[in-house]
Amino acid sequence: GKWQQGPIYASEVTVRLLRRRWPQLAPLLKPLAIGPIHRIQLGSAGGLEVEVSLVDANHVPGSVMLILAGFFGNLLYTGDFRLHDQHTHLSTSPLLVRPNATLERIFLDNTFCHPQFHHAPRSEVAKHIAKRLISKWPCIAYVMVYKLGKESWPKTMGVSTRQGPHHCTPYSQNSRSP
Repeated sequence: GKWQQGPIYASEVTVRLLRRRWPQLAPLLKPLAIGPIHRIQLGSAGGLEVEVSLVDANHVPGSVMLILAGFFGNLLYTGDFRLHDQHTHLSTSPLLVRPNATLERIFLDNTFCHPQFHHAPRSEVAKHIAKRLISKWPCIAYVMVYKLGKESWPKTMGVSTRQGPHHCTPYSQNSRSP
């Protein structure tokens, strides 16, 4: 491959997805588990080290928030995330419960952080869609979802409707329109 900048660190799920899509990257991919502290050497000399702990971002599969500790202090990088009750406990991260540990900086992805945007919880949206399906039952429903992040919706809606039988076929390059 063309990548010459060193290892690529990512969540375990993201690494699996990357290996599947770009197998040539496999030797460079370094999976990191969610939760524990990981120590990563910066550069080839090994003089500087950064510690990182991954937190599930409750967004697309493999997405995580990063709590980082190093010569720069402690920081939280959210990336894209979907707020969840578990995020209220970020202060209990192993990197932040140390004596004198404080979070100095937060890099917050706030693309939709404005009162005009309202995003209902996923479970609420699935229930709403299921109610609409039930009101039109029997019917054939085609649910078009993004490639990542919404794969569980058809299954959730199928369980919610308690109607059957259900058949869900994920889209692929070889899929044809119905």
